Amino acid sequence: TGPLLHATNSDLTVPFSLVSVLQGGSLVSSSTNPLALLEGGKHSLGASVGVFDIAGVNSATDALTGLTLGTDRPLQHGGVFLETSGATVTTETVLKLDTALLEASAPLLSLKAGSNLTSSTHAVDLSYKAKVTSLGSLIKLDASTLNVSNGAAINVARGSVLSVLGDLIQLRNGSRLNILNGSALNVTGGSVLNVSGALLAFGGTGGNTVNITNSLCPCTSIGGIPVALRNGAIASNVSIVNPIKNA
Repeated sequence: TGPLLHATNSDLTVPFSLVSVLQGGSLVSSSTNPLALLEGGKHSLGASVGVFDIAGVNSATDALTGLTLGTDRPLQHGGVFLETSGATVTTETVLKLDTALLEASAPLLSLKAGSNLTSSTHAVDLSYKAKVTSLGSLIKLDASTLNVSNGAAINVARGSVLSVLGDLIQLRNGSRLNILNGSALNVTGGSVLNVSGALLAFGGTGGNTVNITNSLCPCTSIGGIPVALRNGAIASNVSIVNPIKNA
């Protein structure tokens, strides 16, 4: 029961990851509490590898997509993976997943109560043959700010698959998503993304804001938002019917 780490009004400097699960290892939590909970404080976590560095070993052909995907489940947890409340965090990435299967019943990242997190690369990185199934939003901001310095908020790369049963990114109560040199979403290398809800969902009171800066355009408008088609990608590869909820 309880978090793996709970820090209250502390300043943590962790050069490497809070959790590394590699080479056939596994970490299993039956708790529905956040795996890591930071309340207040200023934290430097995983400047070189990210907060969670997760990699499996075994892979097999996925019946639905035909892609070769990771079959190991190195990290199993029933709650939020990283939750912050009034905390400031800098990191390389929140989660890097390589050749592994991950099932999320709660957000991977939840920022609350004036939290501010800055990632130097992709905030969530499905880097290689990863398969993630999420029962709700992958990223949730509540009166908080997420900054991505160089990369995407969510990267699905090199033959990975992401399925989200709900909205992809949720912003509430005056939250901000600032992407300084990249995109909200990057899907490359034959990867597959399916989102049943919206890409961005706004809610609560106060204005929520998404600021995106990059040099990817000229772009193609699909579902009313700009999409950069590169490396052989064509418009028929992309279908967006519900880009923004409560715009």
